[in-house]
Amino acid sequence: MYNNFRGMFVVKHRGGVIQYFKTGYDLFSLPRWDVRELGRLDMLNPDSTIIGADFERIIAKEFNKGFQVFKPQRPRRRVSKTTRDPITGKGKVTWVINPAKVVTRIMLPSEVPVCLNNFNKSFYDSQTGEAVIRSNTNEDIKMLDPMDVFMFGLSDLNVLNANRIHVGAGNANLEEATPFQRAVERAWKIKHDMLDIIDKIEKKKEAAEAKKKEEARKKKKLDKKKDKSPSKTRESSSTPHEEQQPLASSTYGATSEDPC
Repeated sequence: MYNNFRGMFVVKHRGGVIQYFKTGYDLFSLPRWDVRELGRLDMLNPDSTIIGADFERIIAKEFNKGFQVFKPQRPRRRVSKTTRDPITGKGKVTWVINPAKVVTRIMLPSEVPVCLNNFNKSFYDSQTGEAVIRSNTNEDIKMLDPMDVFMFGLSDLNVLNANRIHVGAGNANLEEATPFQRAVERAWKIKHDMLDIIDKIEKKKEAAEAKKKEEARKKKKLDKKKDKSPSKTRESSSTPHEEQQPLASSTYGATSEDPC
């Protein structure tokens, strides 16, 4: 299928292995037998984008004509010089293929608003390999990659974590559906831990602000005490000087009256 959010082609193998390809041409870096298998299969929701519909038409055409334009990778024959085949006695033959041109770093989807208020059930579709979340109004959310559950918020993940995915009668699709349930549990734990970390950071900020306010209050109170103490010192120092003034004036008066 073609993933609109990431702008890449997605191939899901049997066993749950998922590969992302940047362009349709990179898909032909897969071995020949894998590309022939893709030519036989129908592409998931190709009509949602022009790119997906065009590529489905091209790969079907190449498959019918024997891949004349786009050549898939062919394995190379390698004969070992040290290891011998016990049956023939000659060098052991191995077939070597180059790694496919896959994208190794995949961006997680951005979080969407609450969208599972009308949740009904979730189940695994064995025909497409997708996990389907169905609402009470029969609207479906389909996910091919288990890591797409990270687009849900914590409230939606609580719903998915409480209502485990249906795997069919007799646990027919248990192995294929388990990665989706594990991804839900992992996403719920990560986002729950992130909220705890945010709460701790906010509490530390509040404690630091309260400490700053308390220090400012104490400093202001200390400054007021310092402002009051010099005035008292001046008053006490000026009092003895004022008491000596009458003595000086009386003496001066007495000496001025003596000549008479």
